[in-house]
Formats: sequence, structure tokens, C-alpha cells
Amino acid sequence: MTSQAIAGIIGTALFVATSTAYARPDTRSMTCEETQRLIQSHHSAVLTTGRNTYDRYVRQYGNECDWPEVPVAASVPTRDGQCRVYWCREPVFDSRTDISSSLAAVVAMALPGSDDALREATWNPCAARELIVRMALQDVAV
Repeated sequence: MTSQAIAGIIGTALFVATSTAYARPDTRSMTCEETQRLIQSHHSAVLTTGRNTYDRYVRQYGNECDWPEVPVAASVPTRDGQCRVYWCREPVFDSRTDISSSLAAVVAMALPGSDDALREATWNPCAARELIVRMALQDVAV
């Protein structure tokens, strides 16, 4: 075998290996559980969600978002229906938003405690206030 033939085979193998390594997973061909597991295991992932649409999705409690963005709930199509995931967006505050629950979501990473308490504080305004008070009593630096 000549050196040109060997170089051609190696070049083709590298091209195939790199092109499949950068393929975006398509949420429409995965179950919701598979989609969430992929995001959780890689901390973030760029996923195809439609014929011409894709975006970057992140863990709910992680530091993958750049300031001032925070993980915000989103929905993507999966093989078994719509699936709740998170993407980075700037928090929106208006008169209808309970600021304490939004604050709890932003500072959740700094608080000691179980994931269940943090998850509850994100969705429950009363639990959010309780968690903020707990943070103040424990002198947690943010």
C-alpha cells in the first residue's frame, strides 16, 4: 500500500469521526427521560428541536449560564410528548412575579440544604421566603 493510500484512509477516518462527534442530538427522536439525562450528564447540550431549530439547554441547578442569565423552564418536543428542560434567559420581573421565588432560584446554588428544598423554593413562594430567611439566619455569603 502506498503512503498516499494510507493518508487517504486516515483522512477519511478522521473526517467521519469528527463529523459524527459534532452531531446535534434531536429531541424528537429521544424520550423525555433520555433528553433530561443527556443534559444532566453533560451539564449543557445543544439540541435540535425541529427541522431548522436548535438551542442550548442546561441543568436547572448549575452554573452554565452567564450573568445575568439564569436557568428558565422551557419545553421541547420529544418522542413521548413535550418535555420540560431549562435554557439560559434573563429573569423577568413584573408586578405579577413573586420576587422572592425568583430570588430563591438565583441564589439556590449558594444555599446549604437538600435539592428538594431548593426545588420547592423555586416554585413555591412561601418556601422561597422561608429559604431566604434561613439563608439570612445562617449568614450565607452570596
